[in-house]
Amino acid sequence: MTAGSARPAGRRVREAGHRAVRSARRRGRAAVTTARAWSPASVVAWAAVVGFTLVGIGPALVGRAVFAATDLLNGLAPWSTYGYGDGTVGNPWPGDTIDSVTPRLLLLKDTLLSGRILWWNPYVAGGSPLGSLPDSSLFSPMTWPWLLLPDTYAPGGVKLVEVAVASAGMALLLRRLGLSPAARAVGALAFVSSGFMIAWTGWPQTRVAALVPLLLWAVDRVVCERRRRDVLLIAVILASMLLGGFPAIVVYAAYTSIAYGAVRLWRARATARQWLGSLAIGASGAVLGVGLAAWQLVPFAFNAATAISFERRSQTPDMHLDWSALATAFAPGMLGAIDAEFWGGSRNPVERFSFIGATTLVLVVAAFLRRRPDGHAAHPLLFAGVGAAAGTALVYAGVLLGPVQALPGFDTSFVGRLRVILGLLFAIAAAYGFDRLTRSTGAGRPPAAGEAARWTVRWRRPTRTVVARCVVGLTVVVALAVAVHRGLGAAPSEHAQHARDELVLGILLVAVSLVAVVLASTRSRRRSAAVAVLVLPVLMAGQAASVASAWWPRAPVESFYPATATHDYLAENLGQYRFTSTGFTMLPGSNSAYRLRSTTGHAFHTEEWRALLEAADPGAMLTYTFSTMSVPALGSPALDRTATRFAVVEPDGPIPGEQVATGVLRTYRATPAGARAVTAPVPSPVRGARVDLPVGVAPEDGSATARLRLSLLDPSGGVLSATVARVAATGEPTSVWIALPTPAADGPMHLGLESLAGDELVVPVDGEGRWVVTAVLPDDDMVVVHTGDATVYERPTVLPRFRWASRAQVVTDPGRRVDLLAGGRLAPDTVLLGDRADVRPTDPGARASVRVVRDDGDAVELRVTSTGAGYAVVADSWRTGWVAVVDGREVEPVRADHAMWAVPLPAGAHRVELVYAPPGLRAGVVTSTLSAAALLAAVAVLAHRSARSRRPEHVSRADTAGPRPARSSPQASGDAA
Repeated sequence: MTAGSARPAGRRVREAGHRAVRSARRRGRAAVTTARAWSPASVVAWAAVVGFTLVGIGPALVGRAVFAATDLLNGLAPWSTYGYGDGTVGNPWPGDTIDSVTPRLLLLKDTLLSGRILWWNPYVAGGSPLGSLPDSSLFSPMTWPWLLLPDTYAPGGVKLVEVAVASAGMALLLRRLGLSPAARAVGALAFVSSGFMIAWTGWPQTRVAALVPLLLWAVDRVVCERRRRDVLLIAVILASMLLGGFPAIVVYAAYTSIAYGAVRLWRARATARQWLGSLAIGASGAVLGVGLAAWQLVPFAFNAATAISFERRSQTPDMHLDWSALATAFAPGMLGAIDAEFWGGSRNPVERFSFIGATTLVLVVAAFLRRRPDGHAAHPLLFAGVGAAAGTALVYAGVLLGPVQALPGFDTSFVGRLRVILGLLFAIAAAYGFDRLTRSTGAGRPPAAGEAARWTVRWRRPTRTVVARCVVGLTVVVALAVAVHRGLGAAPSEHAQHARDELVLGILLVAVSLVAVVLASTRSRRRSAAVAVLVLPVLMAGQAASVASAWWPRAPVESFYPATATHDYLAENLGQYRFTSTGFTMLPGSNSAYRLRSTTGHAFHTEEWRALLEAADPGAMLTYTFSTMSVPALGSPALDRTATRFAVVEPDGPIPGEQVATGVLRTYRATPAGARAVTAPVPSPVRGARVDLPVGVAPEDGSATARLRLSLLDPSGGVLSATVARVAATGEPTSVWIALPTPAADGPMHLGLESLAGDELVVPVDGEGRWVVTAVLPDDDMVVVHTGDATVYERPTVLPRFRWASRAQVVTDPGRRVDLLAGGRLAPDTVLLGDRADVRPTDPGARASVRVVRDDGDAVELRVTSTGAGYAVVADSWRTGWVAVVDGREVEPVRADHAMWAVPLPAGAHRVELVYAPPGLRAGVVTSTLSAAALLAAVAVLAHRSARSRRPEHVSRADTAGPRPARSSPQASGDAA
């Protein structure tokens, strides 16, 4: 070996030495960090984080409550009859979390633990994709507590993971920025208690948002160190965010990370090579992260292109928050209590709650007014300040919103959700402010000689830095003052005092925080300064815990999707059919938790399914993704085609039909306790009655409700059917609708009314003393089959979900197709096609039987036997991906009945398999598999290298391997001679 060949060995020795030095430095920094972590300020600050978490989530973690807003069910039929817990409702706004998010998680979890992924949810809005989309967020690590914990513990476990991950991310990010452990805790508390993280709890949004600090931390590592191993960090964090189910937050985080990295490189005067290196590492990590999540992203892209109308979700420059919403930054209840009326804009509180915290805002101002003791240039602080200012102008004033909405992520998502980034930037600034207080010379050492005199020096002309700091403070004050003025002006007169009280409380907290900051800055009173520093995290945690207690759910455990009598009836009788409901009865979408198939619900509807629902009820779509029905729409022929067999109505809702008085009112009479008021004979059948109580009903025991029993009696007084209804106690005249199950008997009948609480009832009577009531007679084919906690109507005209059609009619115009389906002019054995290319030979006289052998949601097996050719019609919402296999041979399904589909079949007996294969899933799985393999290979290589670098014998061999060949080489020997 020549002397030149010894150079690589020597370089290896030097690199090993450098690695050893870097390792020693890391161990030294860790030791310093550990020592600082147990300072009083650090202990109190991290205790504040823990205390805030326990106050907000603690009861759910020990099983005393469930961290889900299922207490909302107490206000809806059929659950309202049972009064789970104390029967009250806390925060009324997280409805989406219990009618969409949690039911999907429960459904997907159950099937996943049984050994398979359910790709299709058949229970909501005619069916929609499930396991192939990230909407449920179950495959994000943030949601894995659902797979490990019982259902009632899982929501609290998820929130605990959110807080822990967000706090860890803030701590790691702020550690890289050189802030003290106490400041890291303050930053973590400020972020996890910010308005977005509080208000959106329970949605996937906060699960994605909790990872944003970790992403910034990884980006900071990339731009400052440019190590290739950080590709893996970026990839894992980004993949977890993409699997979280809310892409808009990922886009906001990406923009923020790119801007942050660019600022850091610019301020570091990075060379072009460093810029390119950072860009290459970051881009590689992003590509790998997208690849890891591709098995969900590719199907999501296919579904978005075919089922989501982006035009309906498009944003305009006037779609931003009102400036008054900013008042909740320090006075969280100024625009109304969470469970009462709100004002100051049309957006609901979840979309506009902008809480930062009174103490946090004071620390933000302090960060810019105080100079960092070590003279370090806090470029991240400037980035946070400028970003927060620009974001505030964008979100609350709409400044430059039009151009911004041309960017991906802003064009289809409300800009108010950018509050997640504002909360993060304010948290970073607050951490800097607290860090500058804890590291101030007055709090850390005695005043130097002559230092106290510097507090009384003569006035000097302010520098540009001082002027800039004053401008920052003044800007914050003016912005909040304008928000307060607008908030007070928007408050209704009856709530003006509440708004003023909340404002006074917020100002008081600001004042106390200002006093604490001033005391913490005092150089001559070290003890007061130390105590004041400890007070600040306590003030933050106190206000944050108060806000979280009002916003976060603590529902009774027994309210977690309990099965009622109505659910039991549907589970027993629904079969392959669907049900629908009116208003919020049955809370459309929650039926996924009960595995009951519904025509309406909370999900992305195809445009065709939406058109059918709106043909039955023009007001069916309450929001872009939420559908329900009204009572007049229950008889629509459009519902027949969607296999809607049952309709569920609230128990005291209006009863459809013809209203007939049973007599002529003459006077009022008190019916003694235990007695029954009886009407004159009424024609049958009777669907129910409107019961008028001229003096109300007031139970003697002071109960809030009274129980009345309405009975349908035969001529001899025998009870044919009866319903027990709960009526709110009142001393005022009131009326209540009570439906009756339709009996099989006919002929003259009587209605009877009695109180079950032993109370006297005053009722109207005719001249013969018989009870006078408004009876409701049927004027349609619907039959009342269940009453009590809810009224269930059966629709006899419904068509089966799987049926045979021996005739086909082609109508290419979509509007005319919908009119035909809603008008009831099509024969049951006729299927409506929209394309002439889908026409197949049929036998109009053919008869057939369709039998369901298996229905697993995303896989259905039918046995069809027919005497001629025709179509097996499937009354499910059509989505690309459904595949039909007839007798082992794949057959192309055709679009049918506008929103549904059908399988053409020849005469004979056939085995028909219907399987949902999510489009793009195969390509996504291959991409994710290759990405995961690359990730694991990279981890293995890094682990091997790390293990080699830590072995002492590896370094010693390198020390001896180089020189020996050089000494034995001829050239070296000659030199020695």
